[in-house]
Amino acid sequence: MKRFVSIVFIFIFLCLFEFGFGVFATEMLPEPSIAQDLIQNGSYEEGLTILKNYTLNNTTDPVIWNSIGYALNNLGRFEEAIDPLENATRLDPNNSIFWTNMGWAYNELGRFDKAYDALDRAIKTDPGNKYAQSTLGYTLIRLGRVDDAISALQIALNLDNNFSDAWNNLGWAYSEQHRYNDAVVALQKATMLNPDNGYAWNNLGRILYLLGRMNEAQNALKNATITKPEFDQGWYNYGNVLYASGAYNESMTAYKKAVELNPENEIAKENLKILENQ
Repeated sequence: MKRFVSIVFIFIFLCLFEFGFGVFATEMLPEPSIAQDLIQNGSYEEGLTILKNYTLNNTTDPVIWNSIGYALNNLGRFEEAIDPLENATRLDPNNSIFWTNMGWAYNELGRFDKAYDALDRAIKTDPGNKYAQSTLGYTLIRLGRVDDAISALQIALNLDNNFSDAWNNLGWAYSEQHRYNDAVVALQKATMLNPDNGYAWNNLGRILYLLGRMNEAQNALKNATITKPEFDQGWYNYGNVLYASGAYNESMTAYKKAVELNPENEIAKENLKILENQ
């Protein structure tokens, strides 16, 4: 199950406020500021190009290295993100945001022990970092430590009860304990707080499907494919519900989309093959 873990750009903005506009305000050239604006607006490639050029002659600004790592994370280039994030944490080891972004990268690479170490450092540096707490919850689920994950996620929600990502991860954790009704409540909360949380819609649909609540599951998974159309698991789960409902042609279309997005989705390929041979 893919988790929904995102580190919002407010991290970088806050770092810029503290470091860029404070101590380094008179030293910062226009290029990094332009790059930060581009990254904030989702133009990751453009901002990344500017920042990489900047680091050819300026290698000691941890905020810039963190911003490069953040942009690479958002581009899905997690392996490339590690080196700049290591630079950022080496230059400023007491910045919780930098460690959080590193934990994010390691999670996506499946290196959960490394992610745990980075996120543990983030939380020790700032126990009030809700993003680190929620992301740690995801990591702990992946490590099989579900009770510890729930504890971390409850801390995240104590910090911000309207944090959709934490509710999503909590719903996933409950489902790992087969507490499906509790999972539904948490995931419904996640989607209510953020209707564009495609991962939460996917998780909600999957649990509703397990509970036999087919119409609700179908609606949730349709929302997953609308809000996160690039997520192959959403299409795969949508295909499962459509198949179970007897909508075979629509199910075939959903499986095809899942395989198109992820050719390594072997289960979707197998299900598609079965439908095509009927």
